[in-house]
Amino acid sequence: MTTTTTPSTTPYQTGLTRAQSVASLLGILGLVLTVILVPVSGGLDAFFEAYLVGFIFWVGLTLGCLSLLCIQHLAGGGLGVRLRGGFSRPERATSL
Repeated sequence: MTTTTTPSTTPYQTGLTRAQSVASLLGILGLVLTVILVPVSGGLDAFFEAYLVGFIFWVGLTLGCLSLLCIQHLAGGGLGVRLRGGFSRPERATSL
């Protein structure tokens, strides 16, 4: 005799599902606003220039933290252990 059980949902899974739906709605809203506002605000050239500036800023910030974290791991030392948490948090945001 086989019994089938349904998986129970935990509060964590419920919160994750809610966060995923909110993130999906915000992404769709941002895409719609982009499609509507690009022709009004100066065309695709202005959009891609602004996007490039923002992209370079955030990638530079996270890669800078990654390089400082690598230097700290190579050099060692007591002060770097305290700074390691501050360097590793922004570095986790990189999606390479």
